Amino acid sequence: MDGYRSWSSALRDHHRSLLKGLIEIANVDQSWKRGNQIRLETLLWGGDEILWVMPAWKGWEVAKWFFDQTHNVQGHELTYGCGLVFCHAKAPIRNIIELAHRLGDLTKGAIDGQNVHRLAYEVLESYDDISGDLDNHRRRFLPASQNISDLSINPSHLAACWDVLQRIASSSDFPMRQLYMLTKKWRKGEDFAQHEKRLKNACEDAGANVQHLLSTLGDPIAWLHLLQMLPYLPVPAVMGDDS
Repeated sequence: MDGYRSWSSALRDHHRSLLKGLIEIANVDQSWKRGNQIRLETLLWGGDEILWVMPAWKGWEVAKWFFDQTHNVQGHELTYGCGLVFCHAKAPIRNIIELAHRLGDLTKGAIDGQNVHRLAYEVLESYDDISGDLDNHRRRFLPASQNISDLSINPSHLAACWDVLQRIASSSDFPMRQLYMLTKKWRKGEDFAQHEKRLKNACEDAGANVQHLLSTLGDPIAWLHLLQMLPYLPVPAVMGDDS
């Protein structure tokens, strides 16, 4: 019993430290705030679970930050499964919480017995709700031959591609229609080489190493991840110039 209490206390302290660090970041970043209020709510805090609500444009940034932290408790490296939902601000909160839990549960099989974190996400359009079979819903994005588990991301891959993703997001003339058409043709098993060529040229113009993106997130599913991510990626005020 004493061992359990010690572990529980250490885990609680770890999560408290994470929240403190996030608040410190948000407190000096006006894009987190409405007036003087930080737009961050903790809806669940207990055991090994945390549930946060934040502006959609902070979702990927916080996911990267969270998994960049050291998660060591009493000499044990913790692995986390994360469910990340992007939705309308007025979407029914109970449904979104349930979806976040369902996505988190999807990651458990991926991390079971492995010392890796895992992240599953969903981008909901308008007031969409996913009340049926989640696997069937997620499969609609994929060709029949693609493994549905590929829709989840190893957060270390997110970190490895972060600079590339931000460079693409910073490009004011990136051809989103080409990206949409590529993923549509890929899903249907049709040739998408023409769209991919244009996208690779656009990435090159933005100074983004697209081959690194494809090899890290998976080729060609990286294009689908990019389509889903781009509207919510943080855009630095000034991107570094490699020249």
